Amino acid sequence: MMRCPVRLLALFVSGALLLLASTAAATTTRVASSASQHAMVVEIGAQHLDVHACAALSNCDPRGSTRIAIPSDVKGATAEVIQLSSDRRALLITAPAPQGAARWVAVVAASTKPSGPSVHKLLRGWLGRDQLLASGARRQRRLLRERNKDTERLVIASQYQDADVCGRATGFAARELDPKTLSWTHSYTRSLSAAEKKAAVRLFAKRKSAPIDGDALRSLHGRLASSSLRGSSPQAITDGKLDVAWREAARGAGQGEFVVLSAPKEVPITGFEFALHPPALQDGKPTQQDAAPRHVWLATANTVYSITLPEDAQQQPEGASYRVELAEPIHTDCVGLVLDSAYEPQDKDAVVAIGELRALTPFDQLAHAQIVQRLDSPDGEAIRAILLRSRGAILDAVARGYDQLNTRGRDRALDIIESAPCSHAANFFVQHALSTTDRGDTRRRLERGMKRCQAMAIPQLLSAFANKTKLQQRIRAALAVAALAPEQAFQPVAKALTNADAKTRRSLRSSLTLSAQHRRARAAIDRWLGSKRFASLSLMAQIDVLRATEDWLPKLRHGKHAFATIQGRDSSFRTRYLLLLPASTLAASGDALALRFIRQNLADRSQAPLRAQAARAAARLPPLRDDLVRRASDTDPRVRAASLTALSESDAPLGASVVDAVGQTLQQDPWTFVRTSAAALLGAQPRTAASDEALVSALEDKRRVVRIASLNAMGARKSHIAAQDIHDVADDPRQHPSVRLAALNALAAMCRKDAAPLLYKMALRAGPATFPTDRDLGLAALRALGHIRPHDLSSRLAPLLEPETPRAVRTLAKRTLASKGGCAADPIAQVQGRTRYLGPSHGPSHGPLEAETTSAPGGPQAPSGVRGRTQLASRAATRLPTR
Repeated sequence: MMRCPVRLLALFVSGALLLLASTAAATTTRVASSASQHAMVVEIGAQHLDVHACAALSNCDPRGSTRIAIPSDVKGATAEVIQLSSDRRALLITAPAPQGAARWVAVVAASTKPSGPSVHKLLRGWLGRDQLLASGARRQRRLLRERNKDTERLVIASQYQDADVCGRATGFAARELDPKTLSWTHSYTRSLSAAEKKAAVRLFAKRKSAPIDGDALRSLHGRLASSSLRGSSPQAITDGKLDVAWREAARGAGQGEFVVLSAPKEVPITGFEFALHPPALQDGKPTQQDAAPRHVWLATANTVYSITLPEDAQQQPEGASYRVELAEPIHTDCVGLVLDSAYEPQDKDAVVAIGELRALTPFDQLAHAQIVQRLDSPDGEAIRAILLRSRGAILDAVARGYDQLNTRGRDRALDIIESAPCSHAANFFVQHALSTTDRGDTRRRLERGMKRCQAMAIPQLLSAFANKTKLQQRIRAALAVAALAPEQAFQPVAKALTNADAKTRRSLRSSLTLSAQHRRARAAIDRWLGSKRFASLSLMAQIDVLRATEDWLPKLRHGKHAFATIQGRDSSFRTRYLLLLPASTLAASGDALALRFIRQNLADRSQAPLRAQAARAAARLPPLRDDLVRRASDTDPRVRAASLTALSESDAPLGASVVDAVGQTLQQDPWTFVRTSAAALLGAQPRTAASDEALVSALEDKRRVVRIASLNAMGARKSHIAAQDIHDVADDPRQHPSVRLAALNALAAMCRKDAAPLLYKMALRAGPATFPTDRDLGLAALRALGHIRPHDLSSRLAPLLEPETPRAVRTLAKRTLASKGGCAADPIAQVQGRTRYLGPSHGPSHGPLEAETTSAPGGPQAPSGVRGRTQLASRAATRLPTR
């Protein structure tokens, strides 16, 4: 029964303790009344402010007063009395955020007399916190305190990221607390502190006898303004146009409004010139009266200059300008112009306007040609920095003086011209792109410049193509137009084909082909092929147009018709020969006329070159494969070679009898290029015993190109039956190095891990390179080892990693060890049976490869090694089938 009173007593005691704790934590600040303001008392609790205003401080009690909530995470709020004027006060309550530099603030003040006592809640919230705006910029709200003897001014302003005056934090959209009304009123932009203004270097501007030259050197560039009237911008103050001005938007004297200008730090600044904008005139009468500045501040990162202008420039003749000279040159990358006061304007809506601000440099007295020549001098970087910001006639001088500069000066001049307006740069890009022989970075920069200024460059290029007498310049102009405006390049180039010689036509076809690669040009080409303009061209020009566009003829609506028209118009040897490759493209898309045209020329017995060209055109055309097989035994070697090459490009396997006949051609044809084509064809076909024997036999051919082709074919088809012979060729110092390289590549393609001893031997010889061929053969052996990756690769290549090994060999050895290889676990594939290793028996130190192949049931036994070659040579030849 006693438990309930005890519990009640405990609750009462804990509540009393909490009340005492909260009372102890609260702090009270009292603000006495004045002649024009009531008294105020503020009690700061844990999570709230109690503010009460009363007539006299003696009977002012915060209980029952206005309550202001404090955020729950704010601790340690403090209060400070701010003396706004002699008889007005406010109370500033500040509390730091738990983290970061932000702070929670509140500003309160008692009401003014004679009204009844009340509390003015002037400010409450967080300051110093980042706000991400829709534009992507970051903004912070700041409370600025400006002290003036016995009083203090409170200013609320916004600070934006990267918007400062040469490193000085700047307050935008400022509002200051008016002591008379105890309300926030519009105020000027803050950027310079009172201390900086007091320590500023005082300068007085002098009137110039002549206006600022709009084409003079300019090293300043306007990049940021606190405000700009519509139609104005900070760039207007440095654009060299005296009839265009920067106008601030705050109106009146524009106090605190500013423009920030970038400057090249390497250029010394000896002074400044101002051009103040004249009144805008209409019919001889001013339409708007701007205000002229009386006093401005010029700020760099370290120094502030106080500049007084001697007269109202708006009352002076148009173009009035003023000069200020510095006692010592300065180097800076930033200049800030801050307005302070202005002469009284006649128009109440006037704004302060400045037409131009220019920095003086030691180079101002030089003629344009002398300035350009200085790009070669130690001052070249400073000149470059100035000219990058300059406009007008000086840019034309840079273009004229480019050829007289050295390499470094030309690079600087090209930097300047690349940044110049196209009105100054386009002609330079065109003329130098047509005349230069440089194929490196300079040509790429010229081509980029023409692309940037193509609206002005294309007419000049077309004019150059029509009027230039030098063939190379005409060709360059045609190629440039084809790259920039392919739809405009096709017609004039096609017309020029009519009277051009063979060399010119060949180059012009290249530009036509370049144009046809662009989709928007192909539509124009298609319309042109079906028009009377194409029909009016000479036969020679029409054929060249088809040859230039042959890859896209099936996609052009008038392509087939154009081909049919020309093919029916003339049947001479030249026309038929040149139309065969365009016919090949059309036939591949299913055009029956083109297919019939190729077949007829392939069977033409009167013209061997025509049959050879037709064989090339028949490649990858399955309906003509049998025709190519028949031409492979043609009486003319060029036709035989072309037919064999065309057959090697087909994916379909040939019959066994055809492959056997190709093998006989490889062994017996008297022409080297025919035997080479036969080897390439066998390499593209599935393996047979007879074709393998033919390829092995070709290793004894007198011509090394045939031996190389045979080795490549055996490697491509993985003819493991010939592994011993390939190994012998690779290890034979009497063979030509190119043949041995082909043998090494074949062993790698066949993944012969049992060739590792030979590959190690040759790879290790690449280090000291005793003989001229050791290095090339050793590098090839390293590449083969990287593909095969024997199990002992790391240990065997360790000598090549020594510091004394040549860098190229050492680098390739490291890449070989790091490679993943390209072979399966079992490198020896089945060749009509199984392969049994016999191991080394004779020959070099590591022994040659020997393999004994047992044929599959029912299959012929294929001889290998040198013994097999004798047997292969004795076999009777068989003819290629004729049907």
